[in-house]
Amino acid sequence: MSDIPFNVQIDRVLDLLCSQIYDSPLSLLRENVQNAYDAILQRSHIDTDFINPEIRITIDNHTLSIYDNGIGMDADGLKTHYWTAGSSGKNNPEARAAGVVGTFGVGAMANFGVCTELNVESKLYGTDITWLSGVKKSELSLSDNCIYISESKHNRSDFGTTIKVTISSDFMLNKDNALAYLKPYVRYLSVPVYLNDVLISQESYDITLSTNYIDSGIQHYKDSLYEFDYRVILNNGVPVLPQCKITAITYNHVGIKGDICLKASDSVLFGLRNSFGLAPIAVNSVFHLNGIVNLLTLIPTAGREAVSRESTSFVSRLISIVDGIVAQEIAKYPIANNSREFHAYIRNTRRYDLAGFIEIPVEKTDVSIRLKDVKKVIDGKNVYYFKGNNKETIESLKDNSNLILTFSNDYNRANIQQQVLMQKSIPEIKDDIRIIKVYDDIDLASEEISILMRTRMVIEDDYSLSNFKLSYADISHNLSIYVQDEAGVIHIFFSRSSTELDYLKAVYKDNYALFEQFIKDMVRTRLYPKFSNYLPSVTKEGADALFAYLQKKRELFTIENGDLGDVGDMMNDYLAGKKSMEDIINVARANKQKQKQEVNARNVGSVSDVLGGTPDSKISTLSNDADPCMPMPPIMRLDKKIDFKVLRTDAINHDLNNIKLFLSLSDKLYRDYAEFFYQPHTTNVIWSMHRVIFFFTHASNNLTLYYQLDLDKPLGNNVKGAKTIPTTTIITKNKIFIPIVDEMVDYFNVTQGVLKFMVKYDSVRNTDNEK
Repeated sequence: MSDIPFNVQIDRVLDLLCSQIYDSPLSLLRENVQNAYDAILQRSHIDTDFINPEIRITIDNHTLSIYDNGIGMDADGLKTHYWTAGSSGKNNPEARAAGVVGTFGVGAMANFGVCTELNVESKLYGTDITWLSGVKKSELSLSDNCIYISESKHNRSDFGTTIKVTISSDFMLNKDNALAYLKPYVRYLSVPVYLNDVLISQESYDITLSTNYIDSGIQHYKDSLYEFDYRVILNNGVPVLPQCKITAITYNHVGIKGDICLKASDSVLFGLRNSFGLAPIAVNSVFHLNGIVNLLTLIPTAGREAVSRESTSFVSRLISIVDGIVAQEIAKYPIANNSREFHAYIRNTRRYDLAGFIEIPVEKTDVSIRLKDVKKVIDGKNVYYFKGNNKETIESLKDNSNLILTFSNDYNRANIQQQVLMQKSIPEIKDDIRIIKVYDDIDLASEEISILMRTRMVIEDDYSLSNFKLSYADISHNLSIYVQDEAGVIHIFFSRSSTELDYLKAVYKDNYALFEQFIKDMVRTRLYPKFSNYLPSVTKEGADALFAYLQKKRELFTIENGDLGDVGDMMNDYLAGKKSMEDIINVARANKQKQKQEVNARNVGSVSDVLGGTPDSKISTLSNDADPCMPMPPIMRLDKKIDFKVLRTDAINHDLNNIKLFLSLSDKLYRDYAEFFYQPHTTNVIWSMHRVIFFFTHASNNLTLYYQLDLDKPLGNNVKGAKTIPTTTIITKNKIFIPIVDEMVDYFNVTQGVLKFMVKYDSVRNTDNEK
């Protein structure tokens, strides 16, 4: 029996680590250019005569060269920092004062994901010696001295570093794909960056002025933590498309270097650190504000595919403040009347004091009155409001001494109108709906009894509402459904004489297998908007309970870890037998918090597999008078187990809000957050070439879940957009399906090949609305 040493194929290990940490083989471009930029920042910090910094990237067949005239390295710097993974030479006060971007010390490792040989030439600022160093990937070893470091016979003319990488024949690198990848990261650098002698940096970002705009001028904001100057630009028309430039930022009395430029017309919010691109930031804005966040405090993850959770939270709070600033600017002008985003902001935050320019119509006229002008008596007429549905009732109540205001069909606008009128103590003219007769169960037909029983079961099981009554009745005003509060008990009445519910009786008699599904849809589309305010889940307390539940559940599935840790320490543990290779890769992977998804034609099924067939064309469907963008519960089909990842339909279905394609969320999200989707919520989506982000917001507006798709194949050239869509979430026994907007149906409707994308998600609690 003999002992043998433990060996590792270091080149294979590096391949694994690079593929897990970095989001693309092209990451070597970004990492090397970032190192070059940091070197220039460090030299600029100590060399007051340094006036001509530059970075030059040259691609020639399978050779990549990156030149900079920054601070450079000597032999000790090469050995201690450049060639030691996890050891950064920029974790010191001088480097931080210079504003460096990278601090992880793993950038050099990105080269080995695609290279066969790496060589370095460097001359440290203030010295006279030029050093050469390099290694072939195949010769890398943890035990042998495989990397050479020697003094060059030819001295560099200036300080700085040149990296030369020999690219593997398995990887294609050319000017076009290098430019497409690098441009978002370097375009705003003040340092000239050349790619094959073509300048690709030194662009600028700022607000843009149209021919007809409203300018706030430079204003100042200050609260207990944040302080900054800002300027808001509004389009004086529809759409408003707000813009906001933020400068001189201070947090907790400490100045932050950088600025922010936000535009509703942009599709992505992108983070920069000292003008070097980091990653998109997934933050929700009521006004769809995107653009540039260039702050020295932003911290990227090791693989640069995102900014840290702390950075995201910081930016989220800032964007929330800016939403408030924009809202206050819009409120000053008549454009407030036609901005749906502004109306949503007022309803979400209850800032009804901003609603002055929002108009409310006068019944039976073409006249509308601004809410700020509403008072109890106008032109000698008593002012009332009427929120009923029956036009004959309005006509009978109207006379020359009254002025009757009515509410909009839009959910947000109607909410604002009612709240402002209540604050102004404007009296309501009641609709005077009367329950003429309530029928006992003994008077009902079997199908009517079944409708009541099944409706009760659905409301109790799916909506957790128990304190209510259900009855058939004769209802005035020819209403088919009426809901009223009887001393704290909700009483729901179905009209026996109305034909609007006859289709349920027909389904019960002719196709009983679909009966429960149609009852569920009737409750969701017709009854829920009427009793939603009585559900505990739509209150703040309900959101708090749900958030606590999700946080508890997340602990079972989330691995908390540092950004990367010391790769050298991990490798030593591996060689000592303390960690497995799987442990090392898991540590590298944990920070990405991504899941890979694949969809092919076999994964595409029909919506009818979940919802069942449609009723006979003679059977009428129910109309839903509520705003399609109000918080709505999901379509529940918990008895269905579906293996498809995509559901599609060619039929126009109003109960599905005319959505033609539904995408399954990841299985892990189903385990973590299914409870969230059982609750009423709104749905927003933004998209650009390589990224789609869904925002699902709880009915209380205190909790938002975002779901991000990073696409391998782009949606298309310059494809981008953002919209609020009617909530049409479908929940089955094992999957959650979300609606895909028409603009992306062709992309996700896979007919051949495989569609691949990465997904990540998280929940954000909005504490602003609790104040």
